[in-house]
Amino acid sequence: MRTKRPLGVLSVVPLLSLVGGCPTQLVKVSEMAGKYEYHSGNVARGSICFELHTNGTYVLGDAKEPLKDLSMSGSQEEGRWNLGSTTGQVLVIGNSSLPIEHTPSSIRVTVNDDLGMYCDLSTQS
Repeated sequence: MRTKRPLGVLSVVPLLSLVGGCPTQLVKVSEMAGKYEYHSGNVARGSICFELHTNGTYVLGDAKEPLKDLSMSGSQEEGRWNLGSTTGQVLVIGNSSLPIEHTPSSIRVTVNDDLGMYCDLSTQS
């Protein structure tokens, strides 16, 4: 004899997995320290956006384009940084609040998504 299962319960489980989605992995403060290289259109441009130190301080680098966006927010050349959250995790650097995410190979800070301007944690020391 076949066992009958309520159809409603079985159809809700896949729906919940679609709606809930998988949570993104949060970046830890200890993972953030280092130099961030400027990438435009997913191509490294050979300049540094900023360097984050483990003591919570930062220094802006020599990348001109993304630094214009940061300086429009009133960020100083040197200052304090920390992690925060809005609709996702953000890097608060000076007066700027920038989205961050884990990529397959690094940590990415989005300076201007519309223009494809990103700063990726350098894998070189």
